[in-house]
Amino acid sequence: MRTPVVYAVAGKSFSLDCIVNGTLRLDSRVSWKREGKWLHNQTQQLGTKVQLVLNDVRRRDDGIYQCSVYNFSGLS
Repeated sequence: MRTPVVYAVAGKSFSLDCIVNGTLRLDSRVSWKREGKWLHNQTQQLGTKVQLVLNDVRRRDDGIYQCSVYNFSGLS
């Protein structure tokens, strides 16, 4: 699967969506990471869709974003 390349416009809002397939363990959560750091405060889960919302995009928001599953015993 190819990793999509997405561009955002500075000063505008931007969102990324991740669709979850399958059944998660009860202690599992899905969230977004940027450059390996969790972005829990910017992540919203709506059913099977996990959305990252960036308001007022800036150059410092540049990077690699990844949707990941984690649980209280570590990464899944």
